[in-house]
Amino acid sequence: MNKMSFHIRISKYTLLLLFVNLSLFVFSQTDYKNQVSKIEKINYTFKPELPKTSAQDIFKIPMINKINKKNYKSNGATKIKIASSVNIYTSILENSSCLSYSPKFNVISYTYRAGGELGGTGNDVKIQNSINNGANWTNFDIIVNGENNVDVKNCRYPSGVLFNPAGNEQYSQALMVVTGSNTIGTGTLASETTEWEENYYASVKIDGSNKSVVYKKISLDSMQLFPRVGLVATETAVYVLGMDTLQNRIILNKGIYENNIINWTPYPINLNGKYEIYDYNMAWANDGINGYIVFTGKHLNDTIINDSIIENNFYSPQPIVLKTINGGSSWSIIKYNFSNLTELYSKLRYTSDNVTKRPFFNEGAKLVVDTNNNLHIFAIVASASSSHPDSLNYYWITNQMLYKFKFDGLNFDAIFIDSVIANNVKETDNAFTSNVGGTTESVGWDHRLNAVRDKNGSKIFCVWTDTEWELYDASIYSVHINVHPDIKAMGIDVNTGLVTTIKNFTKNTDYEYNNFFLYTSNIAIKSGSLYTIPATTVDISNSMGPVNVQNHYYFNGIVFDETHFAPLGVEKMENNLKYTIYPNPTKDKVFIQINTDEEFEIILHNVLGKEVYRNKYANDEKEIELSLNNLKSGVYFCNIKNTKTNYSVKIIKE
Repeated sequence: MNKMSFHIRISKYTLLLLFVNLSLFVFSQTDYKNQVSKIEKINYTFKPELPKTSAQDIFKIPMINKINKKNYKSNGATKIKIASSVNIYTSILENSSCLSYSPKFNVISYTYRAGGELGGTGNDVKIQNSINNGANWTNFDIIVNGENNVDVKNCRYPSGVLFNPAGNEQYSQALMVVTGSNTIGTGTLASETTEWEENYYASVKIDGSNKSVVYKKISLDSMQLFPRVGLVATETAVYVLGMDTLQNRIILNKGIYENNIINWTPYPINLNGKYEIYDYNMAWANDGINGYIVFTGKHLNDTIINDSIIENNFYSPQPIVLKTINGGSSWSIIKYNFSNLTELYSKLRYTSDNVTKRPFFNEGAKLVVDTNNNLHIFAIVASASSSHPDSLNYYWITNQMLYKFKFDGLNFDAIFIDSVIANNVKETDNAFTSNVGGTTESVGWDHRLNAVRDKNGSKIFCVWTDTEWELYDASIYSVHINVHPDIKAMGIDVNTGLVTTIKNFTKNTDYEYNNFFLYTSNIAIKSGSLYTIPATTVDISNSMGPVNVQNHYYFNGIVFDETHFAPLGVEKMENNLKYTIYPNPTKDKVFIQINTDEEFEIILHNVLGKEVYRNKYANDEKEIELSLNNLKSGVYFCNIKNTKTNYSVKIIKE
């Protein structure tokens, strides 16, 4: 075959076809060139995998023990070390499906590339299963290829899921399914391998029987790379997406259970028209018949006259939805201009021409299908910064917002969830870097959005990470980035419209600030009135570099109760501090209504970290009028704090 030139070790952003280059924006507080960021296509270049090191690592994140922490308790949450990997790259793509949950047998399953203190090599794939809600775990070696050597298959970037064949009632007969890509060894060193040669598809029953590992040459597998995106098990089939990078098309792989194994067939998704794809993902209903593929991108049909755009389908990257009602045999495409959503459009910032507003989806989309077969999209939305043909891939880096969009088969609607506090961590921030023999390997990450539902899809949840504004260190970074991630989540009842408040599940616990590379299962555990969302994180603070061994932890602590679902509103409750802020955005002032039993403090910072307002208030002051007349237009962070909590919210002055 003609070998393709691809990374042997590539970053999360390469896998997503997404590289986010963030820089500082302060509206009128800084120059235009520092106000915007650019989304770019990837550069596929071959690069060998580097050996582990400990001598020249750079960890440009203020260590946890340098932060003035209180001696918090876990508040009932727990973290348990369940896995170790030879390096961080098994965890860099959040669109992979590494953590899954089977309601049928109440089993949680975690798939990962092996290596480190818990055994195996970097060429092996392991699975950890728990049948008691994460308290104890059982190891399965699904792919064992051994140490680096000639002709050894080097399995990389696995996704894994539990699949229960129709009619099966025995846990031991359920299947563990794993997919990914591999190189082939040409020597004994980690760097001595071919380029990407094959895709692997493996399955084995829980009792260890009927193990099957099939390796398909990429040239004979629809030329796709990395069939690991959106891996999901339904009642009738297993599905996973790959990408044919030569023809810029998505490949749907459908796995059917036959003769005790999973047999896979690829189905290229050929779109009519030229599309630029930055991110892609997938979700299915339980029946495996109704499903959606969503790619974030643009339909390239520009008509440009005298440097003015006459037509460009939505200009900026937006979700483009594909829908099937027949198990993937055929697809209909829904192209919708999200600028038409008033709820979203009203909160966007104008481009530099001060005439146009456009949403800019810069972190892709996370998907879930509800009990009514409707699609829900969770996405972070920025504002496009330019309408010039040469600058369509640029966006303002402040005022990024988390939204939920619903498609009911005919129409879209939008619900604002929260403002995003910190910006993405770029590879060029060098926050998590190894330097080996003069070669620098750096890894970045975003907010690790996850979409979750209960068994039948009547409750849906969004889980993500963010770093509170109080942790911004301007002496290290010029812009606040997500280097101390906490886990946040919220839930929605799709039938009643009731929602939960947004809760930070790690703040003020022993696990705050240290929740990197978050994965959740796509299904929540239901027990009585409680919904628990399984999650895993990586503790990079102890690894000293991305090319070194990483430890994976199961986090049991994202829990909602039925009583937490209430009518949608602007009111929020943080411990004993209840508040409302309005209007936001605003032109001159905001009102802050407070209900608390103790003295509280309000602090306002601009995005440079400069404090512009601070005042203490007695507990009998129920409404504060905060004038912004002396402040420039832009984004400000308002901290409302008392002795028990410190909540940060963005305020936008227009």
